[in-house]
This record gives sequence, structure tokens and C-alpha cells, in this order.
Amino acid sequence: MKLTEWELPRGVLFDLFQTLVLPMAAAEREAVVHSMGLDERTPGYWEARAGMAEGLLLAAAGKEGASAHRVLLTRTLPSFAAMWTAIGGEAGATQPPGILPRTEALFDAFFKGCRLDPGAKELLEELRARGVRLGLVSNAHSLWVPIVEALGLERYFPEPVFSCQEACCKPAPALFQKALQQMGLAPEEVWMVGDTWTSDVIGSLKLGMKPVWVDRGEDLIAAAISAGAVGQLLERDAGGFWTLAAEGQRTLTPYFPTELPALLEELNGAPAAGSSTLESLEGVLRVASLRALSQQLGYGAVP
Repeated sequence: MKLTEWELPRGVLFDLFQTLVLPMAAAEREAVVHSMGLDERTPGYWEARAGMAEGLLLAAAGKEGASAHRVLLTRTLPSFAAMWTAIGGEAGATQPPGILPRTEALFDAFFKGCRLDPGAKELLEELRARGVRLGLVSNAHSLWVPIVEALGLERYFPEPVFSCQEACCKPAPALFQKALQQMGLAPEEVWMVGDTWTSDVIGSLKLGMKPVWVDRGEDLIAAAISAGAVGQLLERDAGGFWTLAAEGQRTLTPYFPTELPALLEELNGAPAAGSSTLESLEGVLRVASLRALSQQLGYGAVP
């Protein structure tokens, strides 16, 4: 899809992580994780390396599945102690010694390692100067909410919409609709800018928004779509339903524990719509970065 085929929007919704905010680089995360004495034998190690400190808690509680992640993303849990109660204490799990301070220290390092995308402020300033309304919608647990103010984004997004405060995750329509209501705009008047195919592209496309996919090269589902290799990640079972392929099980689970169930629900609940959104990039503007989007919009002197 080319930008010239679209009318400029009255509003733009942004995802937060890997869109406006870049997490600590993978090599730095690995160094931090190892500096804390964690290795492949540590429960939750791979999720910790992927930037999810809470993976240590989930593993310790024996709750490493998608449903446990969804609990953290859809409840107001202001501390790791509260998270433990929600996913471990309720199940009667024994809390390993030192698990809370270790998880807190890891999260603190990840939090401090976050930075704004280099093109974020320029794009936001340009859009705001042109009267475009801005909104923010993010799947994140409660401890990530302060990152908006920490990185100076509150001036652009005074009312960010977080899954932990709304009891649902993207691509659920309710999360997008809350943000649209705050903006006072209809879906067809709004672009959704995000990096995750399942959460950002499918959800916004279904509602009638125009998705701008920031392709960081890290969304494995989208990469499979682009390469025509969806079959390596997903397959149909004997009943015609989409399931996670054996080849994709190891690849996807550490990185998309929360998005995958929503994707399968979307595909199996509405096969016609699911097929079109899964297997093609039709109706989606694809950019490599926010600076690339600014450049396409003709904003600023973007190199």
C-alpha cells in the first residue's frame, strides 16, 4: 500500500513499545540477565532475555502460558508482589527466596534502558502542529505505565489507554474504541501506527482504521507473511481450524505469548476476514521506522 492512496487522517493512534519507545537492545538485555546470575537453567530465562522480567515470576509460579501473561496485562497490579499474588499466591505456589527483588532489579534495568525512537518527537510535533489528534494504546502491565512520563510523552498523550487499566488487550475492539472515544473520532478517520501484526494491524483493520505497520523485522508472524512462509508458523488441523505448527511452537512462544491466542481466535472466529489479514499486506502501509513515515508524509528534513 502506498501513502498516496490514503487521505491524511484527522487522528493517529500509536502503539508504545517498539513503535514510539525502543526497549533495551538484545545484546544489552542478555548482558544484564547474565550479570544477575541467570542462565538457561533458570526458569523464565528466555522470557527475561526477551525483555519480560515478569517471566521469572510466571515461571516460578508454574504459570508460563498465555493466560497468565494476560492476567498481568489486564489487571491493575502496582507491584511485583501484587503480581505474585495474582498468578502465584492464588494457586498456592511457594514463593522462591529472592524472586521479587531479582525480578524488580531486572525490570528496573529494562525500564532505564528504554529510549524514544529517534524520529518519534519530530513526527509527533509535526502531526500536532497540523491539528492531527493523537492517541496512545498499549498492551502493558501496570509497572510500564510511568514510562510515558519518564520519556516525556505525556505532553502528546495526556490520556494513554493501557490494557492493564481497561481489562482487555489489543486486538480487542474495546481498547481501540476507548482511545477513539477520547479522540472524538470515527475509526475511518484514524490511522493506527504499530509494530505488531496481531495486536496493531489485525485489530485496527477489523475496526475500519488504516494500519501503518512499523516493520522492525522482529514480528515473526508478519515476517512469515512477507516471505510467504505462514505455513511454517501456523497450520490447519483436521477440523479446519488454525493451530500453532510444530515448527512455530518454539519460535513464537517466547516472543508472543499474549498475542498468539488472539490471532488464533481471530482466524478461527472469522475465517474469511482472518485469511485476508493473515496472508497479505493489502490495505496496510508498511514503513521501516517513524522517520520513514515522516519522510513519506513530507515532514521535516528527514535524512
